[in-house]
Amino acid sequence: MAKKYKTTSFVKVENRYNTSDNENKDLFPFPNRDINPEKKDAVYDKKFAEAIYSIFISDRAAWGIGDFDAIQKNRAYATGNQSTERYKKHLLDEQNQDGEAAASADDMPISRVAKRSGWYNVLWKNLSIGPKLMDSLQGMFAPVDFDLYVDAVDPSSMSMQENAKYMALVMGQNQEWQIAYKKKAGIPVDENLILPKTTQELASVEQQGGFKLNIAKAMEKLSRHSFNVSKWDDVIKKRLTDDLVTNRRCATRDRYDQEDGMFKAEYLDISRLVIQYSDEGDYSDADYAGYFNLMTISDLKKRMPTLSDEALRKMARSNVGLFGNPSVSNNGQFESMYNVLDETNNTWGWYDFKVSVFEAFWMDWDLKKTMPYKTSRGQDRYKDISWETELNEKDQAKLQTTTIRKPRQASWVVGTKHVFNNGCVHMAARPKMSKPELPIHVEQLHGPSIIERAIPIMDQIALLWLRYQNSMAKMIESGFAVDMGMIMNISDGSGKKYPVDQILKMWKQTGILPFMPSRYGNYQGGAVNPVHALPNDFMDKLQGISAAFEFQFRMFEQVTGINPITLGQTPSPDAPVGTTEAAMQATSTIIRPIATALFEIKQNTGKCMVSRIQTGVRVSEKVRKAYGGVIGANDIAVLRLAEKSNVMYGLTLVAKPDELFKQKLVNYIQVALASGRDGKAGIEITEAMLLEEKLWRGGDISDIRNELTWIIERRKQAMSIEKDAMVKSQAQENQKIVKMQQNQEAQQHKMKLQEITVTEGEKRKTERLTKNFEYIMTLVEQYNKEKETGEVSDSTFDSLTIAKNIAARVGDLSLVDLPAEVGRAEQGMAMNPRTPNPNTAPVAM
Repeated sequence: MAKKYKTTSFVKVENRYNTSDNENKDLFPFPNRDINPEKKDAVYDKKFAEAIYSIFISDRAAWGIGDFDAIQKNRAYATGNQSTERYKKHLLDEQNQDGEAAASADDMPISRVAKRSGWYNVLWKNLSIGPKLMDSLQGMFAPVDFDLYVDAVDPSSMSMQENAKYMALVMGQNQEWQIAYKKKAGIPVDENLILPKTTQELASVEQQGGFKLNIAKAMEKLSRHSFNVSKWDDVIKKRLTDDLVTNRRCATRDRYDQEDGMFKAEYLDISRLVIQYSDEGDYSDADYAGYFNLMTISDLKKRMPTLSDEALRKMARSNVGLFGNPSVSNNGQFESMYNVLDETNNTWGWYDFKVSVFEAFWMDWDLKKTMPYKTSRGQDRYKDISWETELNEKDQAKLQTTTIRKPRQASWVVGTKHVFNNGCVHMAARPKMSKPELPIHVEQLHGPSIIERAIPIMDQIALLWLRYQNSMAKMIESGFAVDMGMIMNISDGSGKKYPVDQILKMWKQTGILPFMPSRYGNYQGGAVNPVHALPNDFMDKLQGISAAFEFQFRMFEQVTGINPITLGQTPSPDAPVGTTEAAMQATSTIIRPIATALFEIKQNTGKCMVSRIQTGVRVSEKVRKAYGGVIGANDIAVLRLAEKSNVMYGLTLVAKPDELFKQKLVNYIQVALASGRDGKAGIEITEAMLLEEKLWRGGDISDIRNELTWIIERRKQAMSIEKDAMVKSQAQENQKIVKMQQNQEAQQHKMKLQEITVTEGEKRKTERLTKNFEYIMTLVEQYNKEKETGEVSDSTFDSLTIAKNIAARVGDLSLVDLPAEVGRAEQGMAMNPRTPNPNTAPVAM
């Protein structure tokens, strides 16, 4: 099969086929993959690069060299820099379309002046809606981004996460008992630790990532860091958006940067990209791809140090006038100007020349031969068979072949026999162990791009603008038609005549215009107004142009689905608010596929980046050292340790909150701050300042939300502990008060009892004293009566004597019952006659 090669600004075919005809060559087939893996050398890789290259220049890839001009054309329209030559040809031919009559009219002197004042005086610059459209769409997509989250999805990690989750629930439900036990045992206790106590709280904590493993958190930090150092938000996303709007396709690549040892994402220009045709919008099943790069001779020498200066000089000479390289008229001029050695730094003048380098990627496979056999114990085993081993027919039938897929790459200097950076892709992405992926990722929209749909409208707008300039250039100014015959030979009646210039001067200065209705002095009928106003045609032409522009903008909305209001146009004051909102919503629906494409290409790129980072941490000390500064040496060691359990990571993207949500979150922080000042659960002002600073510096919204939740929960827990302590202290105070009241009441009761006791005692003493006194007086009266009769009885005498003796001994008659004491004393005397008679020693009263 023969195909004529084409050339572009980055594709150039050199004389590498040892023939004189370079314009018609056979396309190169792919080499056989089913060969000994040890024989897959630079020659094998170069053949693959040439095969992919030839598919591109023969327009057999998903898009080829034939689409280059269309891609650049769409980009030119997007920036309003499309060529005006077609407009010139159209408009200049339009005025000559009447043939000879028009040509004869153009030959008139006044027509030639009008032409010079018209199309030949037009500023041939585009008035385009393209830049405004691109700026508006970039503004719409600027806040649209996605946060990257990584989780460990292998069975072992999931089991550890489940155990941690339910362990937290058990600890939360028994937290008070554990705290009390630890305090008794002298173990340090974190009383501010927040643990779930119900299944609802457990689900909430899990949803917030509270049980994510440390290896997943570390890998998440590394992948986000890789996107940050790749300038995804600042550069890559903007260029991807431009490509989707202009050419409905965009592409990226994940690569290993040997300079800093990190994995990065890189934007790819689709006009330089080659990829296998696919029915899939993301080209996920493509088996080969390639990309054209421009590289200086000095960079090429660093990549291939064994290459001689003569070979490098030939490359520079063959690329003269290409890729921005200077042009020379002959070989002698090249020799004198650029083939000169600078002895101060040992460099040639052509070291800064650029050459086209084609970086090819393809999905290769290695075949592994094994032979089954049985051990002495009857177990089935397999042994490797080398490619040089010759087998008989019996063994050949038993031979088993395993296919191992491996992505390979090669950088080929176009038009030469030189390749470098070839072989298996270093630390290739394997999101699934049995399914490696190419490092190139593509997303494609269905149907034509927005710019492609808008090109006819943009052409009409540009033509209207040029016609407007032509109309303004040939516009007739407003003025007056003056009948010169009526103002000639004007006299003042005294014979003085006034020339025409003085009459016109009088008209301008005084507003008076003398004239004669007839130049012969007698009126003969007809119009008598010497001056007639001549209006210009500016407003008529302006209204026509404005109506045409308005129609084209309505057509723009019908064709693209984007309402001009979203591009900054002022809505009609008569239009209802609901109509404007519906138009904005319709535009959001139209551009949603672009947002989806940005989401998917970042997800596919991130998935491969995570896989490559995982491999790099496992096998490369340089990668571990590079990423150790991001997460620390301890986390790197944990990631390496997790590789022993065949850990697997899953990646998800979640849309970042917009500015409205950020403002709401700030309001929530302010509410929490205000409630904290009121004594309720809230946050401190320093914590609020820190959270707001993280928010506006672009911190992760989920982390900020979780931190705010944790601060509030910690505050609640602290206030709960403080409240419990206050309640306990108040209860103790209440108990003290009650006890004091009880003691006081008991004391008062005792005092009352004492008072009652004293009162009763005094009363009884008084009664006893009175009774004793009456008893003594009774005895004295009895004694006196008997004495008057002349005879005192012994009983009276004894009773009185005993009473006197007892009263003398006691001293206080209120303390004894005198009659009873006297009775006992008399009874004792009666029972013991030997007791001396108390009468013998009477006590004087």
